[in-house]
Amino acid sequence: MVTKADYTITENFLDDEAFKFIEQQLMGTQFPWFFQPGVVEENDDGLWTYFAHQFFAENRPQSNYIQILQPLFDRLNPKALVRAKANCYIRSEKLHQHNFHIDGDYDHNLAILSINTCNGFTVLEDGTKIESKRNRLLIINGSQKHASTTCTDAQMRVNIGVNFF
Repeated sequence: MVTKADYTITENFLDDEAFKFIEQQLMGTQFPWFFQPGVVEENDDGLWTYFAHQFFAENRPQSNYIQILQPLFDRLNPKALVRAKANCYIRSEKLHQHNFHIDGDYDHNLAILSINTCNGFTVLEDGTKIESKRNRLLIINGSQKHASTTCTDAQMRVNIGVNFF
């Protein structure tokens, strides 16, 4: 585990069996992804679109697939969930960094679990780049500015974001 003042990275966060279950679901051909017209804001520049699956928001489950994340919730052991969402950024010819954003203007944890290894990354406001590596967990404060990217070396970049206390 790597801990810096503003973030923590844990390699192989979930045990292999638990991670493979999540990976097979999200990377499979039967998982329902939903088109999003903008990454940070709806129609931001009209170029950056992606697919997402909202598992939990507004204080309740939003998906019948939420049980897929149970191993992740068990390991994170949150006192309360704010949001749980999977993101799927389709490969682009050129790597694109999306706009910086915060997930909420209050102190809380944001855990980002990378489902696949690719050359995409999460970038923090100070320029720190956290590469997408299979089963790597990044934890930051959800009120800290961060940005996502596409990838150019895989079909897609998939991660799960969990906001929690």
